[in-house]
Amino acid sequence: MRYLTVSTLLRVINAGLLLGALTSQPYEYFTILRIATCFTSAFLIYVAIITKNYAWIVVFMFVIILFNPFKAFPIKRETWAIIDVVVAVLMLGSVFLIREKLVKPTTSNHP
Repeated sequence: MRYLTVSTLLRVINAGLLLGALTSQPYEYFTILRIATCFTSAFLIYVAIITKNYAWIVVFMFVIILFNPFKAFPIKRETWAIIDVVVAVLMLGSVFLIREKLVKPTTSNHP
């Protein structure tokens, strides 16, 4: 529970969506996947900046370029399968390598 943050949930859900892309899915699924992966990567760039994990900024900028929701890259399905697995592993690995500092709630002296 200590590391359950918004970015952790986004990474785990996005990794699940990426692995779900390995199965037979309609085209709309891949459109949603590109949007979700792009959004999650953009949020993780923000998290990497505030946690000073600057190497991850480059990694997730590359992911944003690959999963650009406005223009899909014409890559073979077999290659996308490899990319999906690699990015899912990056998302899950980053859960342990990019950790936000959780702010402890302050106790108030008010009744």
